[in-house]
Parts: sequence; structure tokens; C-alpha cells
Amino acid sequence: MTFEDVDPGLYGSWGEEGYCGRTAPRMPDTVSQASGPVARGSMRAARELALELALEIKSAEAVAAGTDLRALLNDATEELKEQLRLFQRLRRQAADMLDDPDGDHKLARADLKAATDAISLIVRTLDKTDELQRKIDDAGEADRARHVDDATLDRLCENLNRHIADRAAELARDRGAGVDVPAEPPPDDAPG
Repeated sequence: MTFEDVDPGLYGSWGEEGYCGRTAPRMPDTVSQASGPVARGSMRAARELALELALEIKSAEAVAAGTDLRALLNDATEELKEQLRLFQRLRRQAADMLDDPDGDHKLARADLKAATDAISLIVRTLDKTDELQRKIDDAGEADRARHVDDATLDRLCENLNRHIADRAAELARDRGAGVDVPAEPPPDDAPG
């Protein structure tokens, strides 16, 4: 891959749902900006939510900080993409100056090297930014996987109770019919 092949479109904004390459979903105005009184308002809302849910205030601040970090990383990604396009254009111009017989070849080589170094640094930074976004998304996914709401828990209990009742009815039918029911071995993780 050459420096001209690097596509800034590969790096996109991440939203709460964790997708990349599209514009981040619009957040409420109280959270969308990471600076000024808007960010303080989101911290206040997070504190109120934490108190309402009887959580530690520190955890609410972490949630708000995660949202602010995601917004900061999205802003940095957009700015780095603009810088990448600029240095790609400067690199093309320096390469054109090298081809020009009347051009200053020493200056063109210096510009070409500087643009190449800048592109390399920007691409590495974009990769790190994307890696951080993925880590934030993975952590959020792990939190969502650990959280089981009441409806899901009730559904799981109903399925388990139905399975137990079905198996008990099957064993009672077999024993009532005089069928010799062999003892089932305990599962691998059963105690004893």
C-alpha cells in the first residue's frame, strides 16, 4: 500500500451502538458537545441518574466520561482525516515538482519526505484512535452482556421450570408404566 492509497474514509465516527464508518448518531443537546456548560450539564444529569439508581457517583462520572471520551475521539478522528487529505495533496504536489525539470528538486525532496513522515504519523494515530474506539465498544458490549433485565431473567426461569416439569412428567410416566428408568449420571459440573 502506498501513501496515496490510504483512504481517510476507513476511519469513521463511532456511536453508542458501536458502528464505524458512518456519522455518529445524534446525541441529545445536553451531551453532544464535550466542552463548556453542555458537558457540565451532562455530568450533572449523570450524577442525578446515579443518585436515582442508587449507584456510586464515581460510576456515573465514568459513564459520562466514556461518552465525552467517545466524542473527543470522534472529533480527533475527523480532524486527523482532514490533515491526512492535506498531506496527501502536499505529497502529490512535491512529487509533481520532482518531475518538473525547472523545479527545485532539493526543496521537492524535503517536502516529499516531510509529507510522507506526517502521513505515516497520522495513519498510526488514526489506528490508535480506532483501537481505543474498539476497546470502548468492547467494554460497553461486555457491560451489556453482564446486565440481565428482569424480563430476561423471568423468561429464563420459566424455560427452566418448564424443562424441569417436562422431564419430571416423562420420568413419572415411565415409572408408572413399569419401565425400568436407569439412573442418570449427574452433569459434569454437579457437586459430588
